[in-house]
Amino acid sequence: MLDPVAPVPDDATAVMQRLTAFGLLTEDARPYFQTHFERYQTTLNLINFPEGIPNPRILELGGGTLLFTLLLKDRFPGAEIVIGTFDDEETTERCAHNPQTGETLACQAHCFNIEQDEWPLPDASFDLVISMEMLEHLLLDPCHVFREAKRILRTGGRFLVTTPNIACYESVKSLLNLETPYRFGIYSQFGPYGRHNREYTPIEVAELGEYAGFDEDVLVTHDVYPISQDTSDLRANFGAHLRGPDELRHQNIFYVGRKTDRPFGPYPSSLYTEDPHLHRARIAVTLHDETSLALGDIHGEALVTNLGGYTWTTAGEGYTRLRIALAALNGTLIKRDFHGIRLPGPIEPGQQASIPFVVAAPRQAGDYQFCFDMVHENVCWFSDGRTWPQSIAVRVNPA
Repeated sequence: MLDPVAPVPDDATAVMQRLTAFGLLTEDARPYFQTHFERYQTTLNLINFPEGIPNPRILELGGGTLLFTLLLKDRFPGAEIVIGTFDDEETTERCAHNPQTGETLACQAHCFNIEQDEWPLPDASFDLVISMEMLEHLLLDPCHVFREAKRILRTGGRFLVTTPNIACYESVKSLLNLETPYRFGIYSQFGPYGRHNREYTPIEVAELGEYAGFDEDVLVTHDVYPISQDTSDLRANFGAHLRGPDELRHQNIFYVGRKTDRPFGPYPSSLYTEDPHLHRARIAVTLHDETSLALGDIHGEALVTNLGGYTWTTAGEGYTRLRIALAALNGTLIKRDFHGIRLPGPIEPGQQASIPFVVAAPRQAGDYQFCFDMVHENVCWFSDGRTWPQSIAVRVNPA
């Protein structure tokens, strides 16, 4: 469902003029801002800081446009706002200037993948983390986002999340009409994060917060976009048969969790088949031969570290071992299961081991890549097959 552009609310005119004065509200950004203005205002109204925090530190995830950042700074002038962005840039500063008043909006910015990387920010260093309309774009591990948000928050700090509600009346009616319930599920030219990869129910967002050990301060839904269809018939005919309160059936979810000292719980079974942190490894490989060699055996050594959550065993149905996939230099996979290497013994979480290996070179001369990965036999390879923990180029010369 694509949102139509909303009419400009009366109270948005002054805000739009201010954003324009800073050069932030371009013609391309104006329709988006008009549609999302009420969501911005609803989000702002959920933010408050206890007395004694006159200069809060705020991390705004995905705030590269600075649209919401300026509204946040106007509401909390003493706040230090840091931006977390997906943009392919090193740590830098994001700035906007108002030549009419001489004001400058300047924020430190960090580039990282919020669901895969350890965020480049210290423990217990923020009072508020804001994730607006990002959860639905994630591909792999929303629990990672909640873990990292909790890590960098001070005790009592808040994690504010907004995301579309796939259980809202409009989405339910669309599904009953054989239309997609997703607000923006279409495939995008902007890469894997350009679309909504999964939209959530309010209960699922609450489960993510519970997993991470947050206390739930707020879990509400609001209609913050133009209404796309009349749902009065759905409410009249099915409302009594739908579980859950009517208050959780509006367009967008707004969640605020408060950091506690409770440890992480089990991963939500409604969202995961298993804990994705179980299968994690660091692999560093050294070849003892030159990378240009004749047909024959290739000798090397792999230093592997168990970063996951289970013990790598060497026997039994679910043992773990190091495996090598064979690929062309351009990454095209030639043979996934090219060679397997047994571990010298069990490796506990946090431990590492050095594994010498000997592998026969490919039978045909040419340029190759050896792609190293750990494999939990009869369960999974650790990596996704597109990015490998360690890859080494090997040239095999004719005999």
